[in-house]
Amino acid sequence: MEQLLTQLIWVPAIAGLLCLILPRIKVIKELIAGVAAIWVLYVSAQLWSAGNFAFTIANYDIAGIPFSVHLIGKPLSLLAVLFVGLFGVLGVIYSWRFRAGEKGNHLYYAYMLWTLVFSNLALLSDNMLVFLIAWELSTLFLYGLINSGHIDRAKSATAGFRTFGILGFSEAALLLGIIIIWVTQGRIHFSQLSIATSGTLNVFLYIMFFAAAGAKAGAMPLHAWIPVAAEGAPTSIMAYLPASIDKLLGIYLLAIISMNVFVLTQGMRLAVMIIGAVTIIIAVMMALVQHDLKKLLSYHAISQVGYMVLGIGTGTTVGILGGLFHMINHSMYKSCLFFGSGNIERQAGTTDLEKLGGLSKFMPITFFSMVVAALSISGVPPLNGFASKWMIYQSCLEAGRPVMLIVAMVGSALTLASFIKVIYSVFLGKKAAGLPDKIKEAPFTMWM
Repeated sequence: MEQLLTQLIWVPAIAGLLCLILPRIKVIKELIAGVAAIWVLYVSAQLWSAGNFAFTIANYDIAGIPFSVHLIGKPLSLLAVLFVGLFGVLGVIYSWRFRAGEKGNHLYYAYMLWTLVFSNLALLSDNMLVFLIAWELSTLFLYGLINSGHIDRAKSATAGFRTFGILGFSEAALLLGIIIIWVTQGRIHFSQLSIATSGTLNVFLYIMFFAAAGAKAGAMPLHAWIPVAAEGAPTSIMAYLPASIDKLLGIYLLAIISMNVFVLTQGMRLAVMIIGAVTIIIAVMMALVQHDLKKLLSYHAISQVGYMVLGIGTGTTVGILGGLFHMINHSMYKSCLFFGSGNIERQAGTTDLEKLGGLSKFMPITFFSMVVAALSISGVPPLNGFASKWMIYQSCLEAGRPVMLIVAMVGSALTLASFIKVIYSVFLGKKAAGLPDKIKEAPFTMWM
């Protein structure tokens, strides 16, 4: 077990360093990043199959504050680690062709690998200080990746600063929460805490942690960095982070604070459900009026977070499982949608819906994959998105909140309407004027 954990952290860390220092020959960076990402996925699968574990790598006492790198593997964290590994592989392989010929790829691949390191460290850490450090560093590399946009450097820089500002604010709230917990509870390990949210201070503490989780996942009102990132960040990064890994981290934190660290009152659960419902409706309505495919997808990424928050907020077993199941489902179909938009951007030269049309004849594989993913995100049976949404619908009834059920179902209907517009605008009808004369399917590594 010790060797597996060491490899999970050190292999991508060293590989990222090699991407920086080795000669900037195209094949070397891609090969190193690909091998390291595949190895992380392999180790993640081994950890998942091994089951629960608890292991301490280092144990220090700094000014009376315990600073132990204590890693705990439980079903939820190990599942999240497994999918982080999967999306790491997909992101790196997709980037081989999407980023071909771009400047700064040595930094790009290093940041991708280091994001894997600190995402996995955050998911497995029991010590809140170690968790915070890993969480902060993953945000730092997210900033670097968003700032590596190749189309509009100014937009990339703006997106990076907006992301860093919003997530930095939420992480300051997380730091404040950890400090207060240490002062009031004398402990900073997730597994040692069970805090009732009956007093004003404890409610404030939960809000601090919720802000960090919500901002990372993209729940309202701390969602604004995702649409801005969609305008400037490389599409491969939108699939890699906001659509998948950041969702896993944010919803993971929300789940453990709502189930383990804090004991929520009915009033607090209702407040969480309201935030989820508002996120669903407002974000999907914003998606409906977008004309840029990537920005439209970014608002849908926000809307789907609302379902996860709503399910966890019910406090029922089926709701929590449904929210976590939807977290996994969303990471899969949203990554597929963003990868598809990247294919369109690369082959057609634009993601403006008004400048696209008739691409199904030229990009049939991208067309098919995006139709399936669109039906899944809309909750159409028998696809995986329907299964997790159905569990969330049931949990609303079990919690005695039929209004929330109606909101969730309306959100799904509006999502379907939005994607009908997308599929028609991009793939159906006549080929739009102004598109390249010869459009063909994206390379194998971009649709596999």
